[in-house]
Amino acid sequence: ASGSPSMVNQLCADLACQCVVHHLGEMPGLVDTILNEVERLGYTRKQRLGIRMALEEALVNAVKHGNRGDTNKAVQVRYQISETQFAVEIEDEGEGFQPECLPDPSEPENLARPSGRGVLLIKHYMTWVQYSEKGNCVTMCLMRG
Repeated sequence: ASGSPSMVNQLCADLACQCVVHHLGEMPGLVDTILNEVERLGYTRKQRLGIRMALEEALVNAVKHGNRGDTNKAVQVRYQISETQFAVEIEDEGEGFQPECLPDPSEPENLARPSGRGVLLIKHYMTWVQYSEKGNCVTMCLMRG
């Protein structure tokens, strides 16, 4: 599912918490900070697992594929957590990609291929997901309720 452009633009304007990740070693601290906050706000175990999976996949994609592991490049992470929704925007400095061009990992001929599963997982766990036109920024949201 995806959000309307006006919904996404408003959401991005409201994303209050910001941080930067340069390498995968910085990822666990950020993920733990976010998970502690959603747990404090009463998100269920299943919701927290979905947030963890989607966050980790998006961050790994941004660092490894977007920035190609270049620690001189930054991954910008902007997020907001409330009692009703978790929203995050993850933007790398890479050239971007077109998610609709990824092979469907559930098709028999792609079952053994390692690529494309992260995007599928993100879409599965989040209420909606949207990529920037360039393809180097993903905005995703989990709506509670």
